[in-house]
Amino acid sequence: MRNASVGWVQKLNAIFDRYEGDTPRYANGDWGRAFPFPGFGPMRTAHFRYGHTGGADDVIINRVRSTSFIAALPAEEKTKVVADVHSLIDATPELKGCEVVTIPYVTDVYGMTKVEG
Repeated sequence: MRNASVGWVQKLNAIFDRYEGDTPRYANGDWGRAFPFPGFGPMRTAHFRYGHTGGADDVIINRVRSTSFIAALPAEEKTKVVADVHSLIDATPELKGCEVVTIPYVTDVYGMTKVEG
């Protein structure tokens, strides 16, 4: 998931979140209600940080366009979303005019061991 501890990423997420509707997403935590689960040991967690680096049109604009619930919007609405993201880029000193940008991500990994019983 995008690392929302970075201020401009929080603003980018706000653009996404307006359109998610009832799309299932990791961030709401609903998936965790299934655990603990009988027959499995305790859940282990690891967190990995990384970045997607490239031109802003590739790593930000095209990433936004490729999100399923954005891609499914009517053309006029998609155009508005892209305009909102361009406005965010232009208003963010660490992004504006940069040939190369990095979107920071965090991957959370969860694992459990099946318990013999």
